[in-house]
Amino acid sequence: MQTRNRIAGLLGFCEEVALGVRTHHADEELVKRLLEGVLKSCWLRFKPWIEGEREVLGAAEGKDLYIELEKLIQRWDRQAATHQ
Repeated sequence: MQTRNRIAGLLGFCEEVALGVRTHHADEELVKRLLEGVLKSCWLRFKPWIEGEREVLGAAEGKDLYIELEKLIQRWDRQAATHQ
């Protein structure tokens, strides 16, 4: 339970940062420069865990779990692919 709470806390932080970017309460370029590696690492490392949590919660509740983080990482990945 303690490990689960730590993972949820870390992902909650990542989600809040991503939400701040989307709502323009955080400067995206600054966040990207300072936290891109951390956010991507958390997403990649915990994606299987997130998918399991989404499944446990079910389609109605689980579909939005850590969705801001997922969308931000996907957008940054698309941007990186177009700039290569």
